Amino acid sequence: MRRFSWLRWNTGLLQLKQDQSIGRRAAELLHQRRPALTYTFTQVGLEALEESRRLGHPSVLESPNGHIRHFRDVYLE
Repeated sequence: MRRFSWLRWNTGLLQLKQDQSIGRRAAELLHQRRPALTYTFTQVGLEALEESRRLGHPSVLESPNGHIRHFRDVYLE
């Protein structure tokens, strides 16, 4: 997807479309490779989690980003 399209005025929608594209690709790979477990991140994980459920295997969803309130504490650690 090109950055300089009508989406340049709506960067949130551009990011969503890119994340959905990554999620769809991950779901395709899950379907092809049939791993025993899915480990995914919140921003791009929806499609992979749905495919994992269809395949009937366990999945883990991680949210690697802390809330902004705690950013300074995490950063200092």
